[in-house]
Amino acid sequence: MSQMWKFVSPAGVLHVVTDEKKGFRHLANMYPEQALRPAYLKNVAGITSKHSDDHNGWQLLSKVGWLQHVRTGAVTVVAGGPNRFLGARQQILRDMELPADEQWFTSEDVLMRLISPDGKTSSGADLTENSGWKRVEEPVCVALLGHGDCLVGLPPDPDVTEAEMDEASSAEALPEDEMGEPPSEPPSSEPPGGTDDMMDVLLVAAMDAVEHQGVLVS
Repeated sequence: MSQMWKFVSPAGVLHVVTDEKKGFRHLANMYPEQALRPAYLKNVAGITSKHSDDHNGWQLLSKVGWLQHVRTGAVTVVAGGPNRFLGARQQILRDMELPADEQWFTSEDVLMRLISPDGKTSSGADLTENSGWKRVEEPVCVALLGHGDCLVGLPPDPDVTEAEMDEASSAEALPEDEMGEPPSEPPSSEPPGGTDDMMDVLLVAAMDAVEHQGVLVS
């Protein structure tokens, strides 16, 4: 099975690379204004000796933090790290369809402690919510997103079972081309038309069988 690398751009866009030789070069060429090089992406991907979790705001999907807007439930990736995220306030609020005067974070330090799994306040208490935002895990729907999808303003997770979450994760197929395609959703196990239609089909089949044996059905 081919290797897959999922990157998040500083703007919060998901990029998928499946070809180590061509894919990194192709992605770097998409952003000439950022002077992005294949070697830098490989450093972020951890496949060189110069490993780095971040290069000018580019990170692996597995390394980013997530925040949920408490009032609306909308979720956003903390793209580019805390400093870049704070500086992109107006763009993020627009993408999430929130008012320009929406509550925001008072400092980078507060944001960093909020998105850190072991974030603490000055009193030592867990910091799980600040200024109307709270830390959340990666949304379930991200497993079904593909190359070019935006990770800002995602809907909140529905009430799903653990089995459904596992199914969504396992449904992620390798992209066909070097940059990736969104995986298809797993087929439904329910027959077309639902359970009621299936009962009708079984009833008709049973009646035909009885008539075939010469028994009258009233």
